[in-house]
Amino acid sequence: MRRKCGAELEGKGLAWQAPPPGGGNPRWWIDRRWDERLRQAPVGEKLPAAFQQYSAKQQRDAHLKRLCIDALDAARRHRDGNQKDWINALCGELAAEHSIRVSPRSLLRWEKQKKTAGLTALVDTRGGDNRSGGDPACWDYFKQLYLDQNKRKLATCWRITRDYAREEDLQWPSEAVVRRRLYNHVDRETALKHRDPAKWRKTMAPYIEQDPERFAANECWVSDHSQLDFWCWFGDRLVRPWVTTWQDWRTRKIMGHAVSVLPDSSTILAALRRAILDNQDVGLPRSAWIDNGRDYDAWIFHGQTKQQRLKKKAIPKGYVDEGGFRGIYALLGIEVHFSLPYNPNGKPRQESFYRPMHESYCKGWASYTGNAPENRPERLTKILKTPGMVPDFAEVVETLDQHLAGFNRRDEHTIDDLIDTDRRRLSPDAAMARWCETHRALVDPSVLDLLMQRWHRPVTVGRNGVSIRIRGMAIRYGATDAKLRKFKAGGEKVLVTYDPTDVRSVRVFTQQMRLVGTVLSNRLGGLPGPVHEDQVKELMREKREYAKAMETVNKQGPARRVASPEQNLALRAYEKPKPRPTLLQPIQTPLDPPSRDPYRPDFKQAAGGEHDPPSGGDDGVVGKLQQARRLKPARGAASSSAPRRVAMPRLPRPKRGAEG
Repeated sequence: MRRKCGAELEGKGLAWQAPPPGGGNPRWWIDRRWDERLRQAPVGEKLPAAFQQYSAKQQRDAHLKRLCIDALDAARRHRDGNQKDWINALCGELAAEHSIRVSPRSLLRWEKQKKTAGLTALVDTRGGDNRSGGDPACWDYFKQLYLDQNKRKLATCWRITRDYAREEDLQWPSEAVVRRRLYNHVDRETALKHRDPAKWRKTMAPYIEQDPERFAANECWVSDHSQLDFWCWFGDRLVRPWVTTWQDWRTRKIMGHAVSVLPDSSTILAALRRAILDNQDVGLPRSAWIDNGRDYDAWIFHGQTKQQRLKKKAIPKGYVDEGGFRGIYALLGIEVHFSLPYNPNGKPRQESFYRPMHESYCKGWASYTGNAPENRPERLTKILKTPGMVPDFAEVVETLDQHLAGFNRRDEHTIDDLIDTDRRRLSPDAAMARWCETHRALVDPSVLDLLMQRWHRPVTVGRNGVSIRIRGMAIRYGATDAKLRKFKAGGEKVLVTYDPTDVRSVRVFTQQMRLVGTVLSNRLGGLPGPVHEDQVKELMREKREYAKAMETVNKQGPARRVASPEQNLALRAYEKPKPRPTLLQPIQTPLDPPSRDPYRPDFKQAAGGEHDPPSGGDDGVVGKLQQARRLKPARGAASSSAPRRVAMPRLPRPKRGAEG
């Protein structure tokens, strides 16, 4: 019941906390209006109906004044002597007991007000309109205006609500009352959450504490970008450089970094490459804790885009992705964990590193611009116009290397996670050397040069080879390369990897990660300036050679006519029968009449059919047709050198009475 009084009834003016009339510890007093069963009990003094419109503090102060009046009546009955002799002592006791200011004059005035106007007269109504609390509909309308990220001022919200109350004929108190009672209707944290969500996340939102031993040394690396708070010259323009870092979670050592004008996946890849090469004594991590941005979620790292990763699709049971490109993290055996989107506190180790780096490194430059517009130095405009006061980009790269190397060697810090068992503070380098127990190294270090190159999304081989976009510009490779010939007509896509520092050639892989070969970039025929005739001739010669290599040369030439299956059967049916072996050979004498050759057919052969076919001919259908073409020329042929038709042998009917 005490919890209910403090959480609910006190705000409604139905309960208050005060000591009993006879003295003692403060107790909760409940108004009889709270429950009907309490109204049935004997009532010493009925509270007026208008008493509930006052605030809880006004009601509590009024009840304390009534207790003081009751104590004055009890003192008059029990104390001896004149009232002037003991009233000062009584006021001191009441002030100490109720923690309020009580004087004899005030006590007598309260008693008179209560006798004349009742308990309501004891309410302190000073300080504005404290009696009218405002209609609940007006408060709801006011909160819709005030609890917004546009951050309207309270006075503006009050005026808009006042006009709304006048139109709807509702009650709305003065601005001073609303200002005092604002946090009685909405708590401060809720107001901050709706008006400034970023500040609420940084200062009020609860966070999950993590054990420092969650990851062992060199088990998890964390990466993020940060823009440096000073200007430098990059060529002929002023830029604010960015730094991309890979940091070990347990030891806080900066494993690798890269400085750029604008960070993207290439800078992440360069920082990771440097982290692996500079720390070959400890090897690769088992997992990576990265940001949820597009550059960290690029296709090159995971083998799929962010949309593909977030899209939920059913994978058939038993499906296995064999040999596909799964991203650089998978090829290196690194498990990836993404931080929460739009949550800068998702990587606390990186944030705790960047803050002191901006303090110790960025503020050391004269071209420091501040971390916010209000922190911008007034002299910055003059500094940017002074030659020699703004550093060069190369100088920034050199000095930042020295700064991060010094950070890894420094043991003067207040990080409790880097204290060993002997209560000595270790530097990140010393902690990594002492606590790293596993070493995940590449079997062949040269593989890193291939894996850490820039991988492009799968592309289709076109008429001019493969086309990839580098820094927004399309570059084509392998227009006349024979290695890409088998991919052109089938529509099969290939993988392309290249070195961002040398784009004269690329490596081409199949989707199963089999190397096709290295192809060179296509040369341009028309360049700005005078066109070199020799260069154009060279390109035309390469084009002719490529087209010539695609031709299939048939030395005998194609046949003018190809036999159908029916013609093929007819040829085999009318072939010349092979001679049968005989044991007896008849002898012809001059007296014997000329006899028939039993093996000679009883019909005329085609012209030249009495000669044997030339040896070495083709036994196939085309060979038979060509043989028939040689034996009998086509009708109407002008000469033997004219082209002839391929014709079937003409087979006349056998004579009547001829033997089978």
